[in-house]
Amino acid sequence: MKPLKFTINIKAHSSYMYCGHLFFVLNSGELAYIPVNTIVEMLAENYPEYNNLIQIAFQRNDYLTNEQGRIFLGIDLVKTALINTWQKASEEMNFVIDLNEEDCTKIGIIPTSPVLDMRLYAMKIYLGTKQGLYEVDLNADNKYNFKPSLLEKRFDAKVTCLNAKSGEIIISCNSEGLFHGSIGNGNKKMMKEQLQVNQSEPAGRILTL
Repeated sequence: MKPLKFTINIKAHSSYMYCGHLFFVLNSGELAYIPVNTIVEMLAENYPEYNNLIQIAFQRNDYLTNEQGRIFLGIDLVKTALINTWQKASEEMNFVIDLNEEDCTKIGIIPTSPVLDMRLYAMKIYLGTKQGLYEVDLNADNKYNFKPSLLEKRFDAKVTCLNAKSGEIIISCNSEGLFHGSIGNGNKKMMKEQLQVNQSEPAGRILTL
């Protein structure tokens, strides 16, 4: 089946989906987020005729592939109705919701703009800007809750590109070099520590033409 399309109207220039939440860098310079479930509920409320389809598509699509789903879809009338409704929605509908800043939870104001790159990894947000790298701990109370910390600066050079994998953050600073920082390798205690970047010794040099 074709994918369903939906549009979120919000005054933001960057977004990132992570752990069931959608994060925004708002045009006002603030970092904010909203649960994906809230967005789905707003879509379902705006389009009541597609309420069940929206919830199946965006919240319970795992149901389509498990044993219970297989049994229900084994009923020809049910399967035909689902396919026809989904096809009609995918071809004729562009679901739209309007989000205001007040709909989101604010984390804080980013001290500098624009944000050149954004990564979410290991319950942390990393923002690369012209003035350096900023970090937010999404699990500040260490209780597996979304309780973001304040934005804190971790690196001073201009950060144009970020990548995260295996407990390491790779930081591209153009001609100043390629740096990396460690946040631990799955060790719970280490993962609570702030990102450490060796600013005096680049991991490599980026060739510029």
